[in-house]
Amino acid sequence: MARKLFIAILLLALAGAVAPAQVRFGAKAGFTSSNASIKDIDTKSVNAFHIGAVAEVGLLAGFSVQSGVLYQVKGVSLEGDDNSLFNLPRIADKRYQFLEIPVQVQWGLDLIFVRPFVLGEYYAGYSLNEDNAFEHGFAFGLGLDVMQTQFSAKFFRNKDDMKGLQISAVLFF
Repeated sequence: MARKLFIAILLLALAGAVAPAQVRFGAKAGFTSSNASIKDIDTKSVNAFHIGAVAEVGLLAGFSVQSGVLYQVKGVSLEGDDNSLFNLPRIADKRYQFLEIPVQVQWGLDLIFVRPFVLGEYYAGYSLNEDNAFEHGFAFGLGLDVMQTQFSAKFFRNKDDMKGLQISAVLFF
């Protein structure tokens, strides 16, 4: 209930700020490196990708909100031995495919041709290869707008302790 109330208040606040706003649409793609913290098991990063569409609404005082839909591949590489807690084989790679909806808040300085910014993000996703697997998490990072292109790097962590780095580029139309 509290989450629904928070989202409703956020949408109302954004509706009031959108009047003078600039809206732009774009395509996003990038690199994702993720791993997980699992007790008694060594994990290694899995390198994958993400791709999707985004919309960004420019607000007042250097703020903007960006959201969209992303196809996201994340994973973990497990290394165990015969004595491990879960009796895993020596190496196992697990990749998860998600359809995610991120809501990212950016704040930056408009320096005419370039805009450096910091970002915070909440995302929710649904697994395309696991039954009823819902994920959500938070991310923070830095970015740079250069004309009609946006570059960003962020660290993320989800509810299952999967964490990693995402490097993205957005081309706005």
